Amino acid sequence: MGFMIFGLTQERLSRDLYYFGLVLLALSLPLSNFTMSIAQFMIAGSWVIGGNFLDKLKRFFTSPITLLFFAVYLLHVLGLLWTNDMDSGMRDVRIKLPLLLLPLLMATSPLLPMVRFEWVLRAVGVGVFISTVIGYLVYLGVIPHDVRDIRDISIFISHIRLSLLGCVSVFIGVWFINRKGPSWESLIWLLAIAWFMFFVLLLQSLTAMLILAIFLAIYLSVIAFRGRMLLVRIGSMVVLVVCLFAIARMFYLVNDAFALKDELKQSGQPEKTQSGRLLVTDYGSTQLENGYYVWKNVCEEELRQQWNKRSEISYDGRDRKNNELRMTLIRFLTSKGLQKDSAAMVSLTNQEIIAIESGIANDFYLRNSGLTSRLHQAVWEYRNYQMSGDPTGHSLTQRLEYWQTGLTIIASAPFTGVGTGDLQQAFDKQYEQNGSKLSMEWRLRAHNQYISIAAAFGILGILLFLTMLIWPIPYAAKIRDHLYLAFLATALLSMLSEDTLETQAGVTFFVFFSGLFLFVHPLNRYVRVKKSNAGLVKR
Repeated sequence: MGFMIFGLTQERLSRDLYYFGLVLLALSLPLSNFTMSIAQFMIAGSWVIGGNFLDKLKRFFTSPITLLFFAVYLLHVLGLLWTNDMDSGMRDVRIKLPLLLLPLLMATSPLLPMVRFEWVLRAVGVGVFISTVIGYLVYLGVIPHDVRDIRDISIFISHIRLSLLGCVSVFIGVWFINRKGPSWESLIWLLAIAWFMFFVLLLQSLTAMLILAIFLAIYLSVIAFRGRMLLVRIGSMVVLVVCLFAIARMFYLVNDAFALKDELKQSGQPEKTQSGRLLVTDYGSTQLENGYYVWKNVCEEELRQQWNKRSEISYDGRDRKNNELRMTLIRFLTSKGLQKDSAAMVSLTNQEIIAIESGIANDFYLRNSGLTSRLHQAVWEYRNYQMSGDPTGHSLTQRLEYWQTGLTIIASAPFTGVGTGDLQQAFDKQYEQNGSKLSMEWRLRAHNQYISIAAAFGILGILLFLTMLIWPIPYAAKIRDHLYLAFLATALLSMLSEDTLETQAGVTFFVFFSGLFLFVHPLNRYVRVKKSNAGLVKR
């Protein structure tokens, strides 16, 4: 027999608190870790108020997918047995707690009606919209904030997490448009999708941009070949062709930027500036910028003199990305095919001076879109890494160093791994053994969830983790749950370049959406089935 509070029955109070907890959690993901924690307490409170604990636990421990979530969490607990750094291990176990609790709470709580499920999805879009609008106002300078890099405009969570949430919001918008058909809400979602895609491009996250490109290609292809209306099919085909042409042009521009356009050979007479000063060339350096040699025809005396006349940042100081300003300036002038002298300095516009102060070292980034510029930057980072062997300060090449180091750790302990709390220690030790040129401040962990799991728990650990990820795929594909499949593809790709489950925001992002689509979605009652003589029936 239940009880009543404020006129609400026990069952009604549990259902409403659960629903509002989900809405708050959806809103909080892109905005606040604090309210994200409050929301999880609300969901837990609704579970306790609902009672029927034995039935709930029975349902939890008879579902393969919830058992897999439980097993992965249990693996982290067992990993403490061969951990030396117990403090780090306990902290990791605490961070991973949503892997255990959210599947338990969401899989065994009452199903939401479709109208409430839709409002949870809308809350995701609203939260991401608020976060991205604030980020854009920071970008424009309307909201004061220290911005040294484009990623700094995401002020609530990491720019990578926000870009992934932007991708998920695009998928949710498409889901609503397909479900609602022509309507005011569909129009609003269409505009929101355009905004989210714009902001993802602005953040320049390669992973998120790749995810959106793959999704857009698949979605447009499906409409073009299976759409019902001829006009829509033709329009989708045209958009797809335009996108493919734009991608081809982007690769052409990047390839052309790296084509050699200069010569590096000694002449009889030394080159001089217009004022008669000597231009110095380092014939031993092959560093290039847009196909021009960086250390050819350089007169730092004139550069210093002219730069200090035009900028408040000293020539011998550092730009806003904390790089040597002289290096940023010399690279920028080189990228334009100019000599590094006073004449080149005079040719710079005020906009270019500001760009150099901001740490932009190539005029290619001023002339091209964010996606094209990010691809150029990635290629430049890789080529520079090949020449110098030093990945410091560059996200792509640092990840290459992390992955190589992580794979070496896996090879040294393939069966047991290093334990739950010793991963950072193992990486620190391996960096020293490898003689890595990576600076101390950037000697981090794998930035690859698969490598992190394998390094911590060995072969059996990574097999268990992969099983948890792929187990629901056949079921979701069978019922055509495209929303879950799109999210899962996003999560799987993000784990290639991020330790997605190593932070509270990351693990909550993954588990919340997994639970929302697998356990809460009224049309996808994965966990609510049991075996009977007749086969699988819904509970």
